[in-house]
Amino acid sequence: MRKYVSLFLLWSLIALIFTGIVQYIMPHGRVAYWTDWRLLGLDKDQWTSIHIVFALIMLVAGILHIYLNWNSIVRYLKGVGSKLLTTESLITALVSITLLITSIYNLPPSKTLMDLQSKIKDSWAQPAIRPPLPHAELLTLNQLAKRLKVSPDRVMALLKAQGVKAASPEETLKELARRNHSAPDKIYSMLLKALGKGTPSSQLPTTGLGKLTLKETCQRLGIPVSRCVGILKHHGIAAQPQETLKELASSLGKTPYELVEMLKGEKR
Repeated sequence: MRKYVSLFLLWSLIALIFTGIVQYIMPHGRVAYWTDWRLLGLDKDQWTSIHIVFALIMLVAGILHIYLNWNSIVRYLKGVGSKLLTTESLITALVSITLLITSIYNLPPSKTLMDLQSKIKDSWAQPAIRPPLPHAELLTLNQLAKRLKVSPDRVMALLKAQGVKAASPEETLKELARRNHSAPDKIYSMLLKALGKGTPSSQLPTTGLGKLTLKETCQRLGIPVSRCVGILKHHGIAAQPQETLKELASSLGKTPYELVEMLKGEKR
């Protein structure tokens, strides 16, 4: 039994190290899903699934390991013939608690680690066209047609003309892209061009939109800051230029993307 537990711990540890590195460096979710990002042929969901499965295996094996080695663990904690905690157990407990606190309150060294992760994730190539809303890859062709203000039949016809095989208007962009060996952003861009809508001209980022201040957003959209403040005031929000989109969107019960669309729609 001990051999099985030890080997399961070994294999799951190796798997978690590898998948953990992949999770750490993979692009942000919106970019990964929108561009159908893959590494070694596996997409974000598949890497996450592997990570979770082996984490559960390690959890079970770890519990069994503690059960089978309980007496030894107690000796490690107390020391031979002593009721006091050993120096090793105190140091490991202190380090673990410290790391837990720094993770919760975003303090160094955890903050440094997460800041580095953010930089790595942002370094991946960004899609040429920004998704119209968060998780746009889950839009059905019916929903997409409604957003593009055309009929679902026309969307189906345009896709067919471009050599894209669509099963039905209820098919999602993600499903459609997978079946045609493409990516949601490419299908969406194809439709925009076919409809003569071009591509969005704003310089807004694909990820981290909520971190932008209202002033930065208005500048990128080419809208006077005073106009943006007036639009939000009309909706009952006394906005300040230095407030982030995440804060303002939350006040309106919207997402940062929906807030941007609202500002763009009312800028004139």
